[in-house]
Formats: sequence, structure tokens, C-alpha cells
Amino acid sequence: MNKFQTRTARVSVVIGAALLALTGCSSTGTDAGSNTKQEAAAKTQADAVKLHDFWLKASDKGMTGAFGTIENTSGEELQIVSAKSPLSDDVELHETVADGSGNNVMQEVQDGYKIPAHGKFELAPGANHIMLMDLKQAVPAGDDVEFTLVFSDGSEHTFNAMVKDYAGAKENYRDEDGTTSHDDMEMDHSSMEH
Repeated sequence: MNKFQTRTARVSVVIGAALLALTGCSSTGTDAGSNTKQEAAAKTQADAVKLHDFWLKASDKGMTGAFGTIENTSGEELQIVSAKSPLSDDVELHETVADGSGNNVMQEVQDGYKIPAHGKFELAPGANHIMLMDLKQAVPAGDDVEFTLVFSDGSEHTFNAMVKDYAGAKENYRDEDGTTSHDDMEMDHSSMEH
């Protein structure tokens, strides 16, 4: 091999090694990027939720409410648009507001519940709560009740809530048409039995 051929062979080896290294880096970078995008796409709003201390008020008939804390573990706002339970065909997301006469009344929330990024959303007597209308059966203390939260991205989170006794007075409920009815949902935290 002459001097020219030796130099050409060395340059070819260096160029080949560089191309091989670049191809390897490019391939690895693309795969890693694709995996990250796939993981992000597979992540749903329901995956980012943690529930704490969920419970349901015992009831013989009519309607009852569910309470607890919803935690958003993600860096994006989440939105719960509805809820479901085998105990009722009509499960509503409720809020409590003051009416024109200064009384607190509960009513259905039209846009659902928004949970801020890395934040918590409280469902409590006298405030926001999940309402089961027209119960299909009695709900005694000690039972577990299945619920499903439905999010704005279509994902769902199913869980069980413990039924507890909760003694209380009457509260007002405002229907969609603006009429007010009464039920035995107590709005006073101090009367809850643990």
C-alpha cells in the first residue's frame, strides 16, 4: 500500500466511524423522543387523580351526597364533567350558593369541577359535593358504594366510597327550572359522625 492509499484508508475509517456514531445518536434520540411523546399521549386526566377520605351519607331513600378530597398530581388543570354510580341513574355535580333571600341552596354545576395543577379540590357538606338523585335502594352505613368520575378528556376513574351515618336537618335544593325543594342533606360539619 502506498502513502496515498494509506492516508485514504485512514480518512475513510475516521469518516465511517463518525457516520456510525452520528447514526447511533440520531436513532437513539428519535426513539427517546417518540417514547416520551407516546407516554405523554397515554397519560390521561384520570391517571393524575388521587382521592382522599371519600364517603357517602347513609340514606333510606330519595337523594344523598358524596364527599372527599380530589388531588391533581399533574402539572395541568383537570376537569371533572360528570359522575356515575350504580345506585342512581341521575348523579350530579353540585355546588352550594346563596339564594336571593340569603339562604344556602344546592344546585347542579354546569361546567363541572376544575382541579388546579398540583392542587386539591374539596367536596364537603355545605359546599361542593356529588349528589345521587332518586336512589334505587337504601344506602346503609358501613356499605361501600362504587363511583366513577368522568373527565373532560373522556377518561374515567372508578373508586369505592364508604357509607357513613350523618345526622342532620333539612337543606334546600334548587332544580334546573329554579324551583326549590327540600331533602335531609345536612349542611353542618359539626354533626358528622366519624
